Amino acid sequence: MEIKTFSGAELARGCAEFVAKAAEDAVAQNGIFVLGISGGETPKTVFEILASQDFAGKSFWGKTHVFWADERFVPQDDEENNYHVARETLFDKLPVKPQLYPVNTGMKTSEAAAKTYGETICSFERTHTGRKAFFDLILLGIGADGHTASLFPNRALTANTAPALAVTAPPGIKPEERITLTVPMLSDSGTALFLVSGAKKRAAMREIASGKPLPPLMILPRGKAVIFCDREAFGG
Repeated sequence: MEIKTFSGAELARGCAEFVAKAAEDAVAQNGIFVLGISGGETPKTVFEILASQDFAGKSFWGKTHVFWADERFVPQDDEENNYHVARETLFDKLPVKPQLYPVNTGMKTSEAAAKTYGETICSFERTHTGRKAFFDLILLGIGADGHTASLFPNRALTANTAPALAVTAPPGIKPEERITLTVPMLSDSGTALFLVSGAKKRAAMREIASGKPLPPLMILPRGKAVIFCDREAFGG
């Protein structure tokens, strides 16, 4: 896995430029761009840059399809909801709207929401055949404990082959009920880009660099996996 380090605000800017270049390339080659995103504070900064005048007017937005790598099982107008955050910081500000595929967290259970989201993904696959991977790019974070999306360490992560799964976060991580894409689904991507910032992520980065089997290393994209991190997370 390739690791690139940045300083300060260069991290979010570098990620935004990477997303834009991937979108332009995908649209040029295939006519559409399929993007997977997750939540967290660092992606939020990237969303804000993508909503700026440097990127908001790009033509690729109208040919972009966006799915969520994971979601908190809270209402879509809740501040903890990943779709809500992405919509407020990015998508509502774009003059041309991409096609969004949020998780329906208004269902009775997280299990029902995961099953329905898997059906949404399968329906998209049936109408967009011939692609080398489901996602052109998936943008993920890495938690201080080494989790990515809502795939947490010390869980049986590779056995489930469904597109999406209802999970319970470890004690102390709120909200507990979540929906996450599975390891096979996240691996069905051309590029997986992990965005990591802050000194509290340093221990997880060291473990990943040493090859410890944390969730990010279980995601094996069809193309490449890259970590963009700041110097605080990298350790120097």
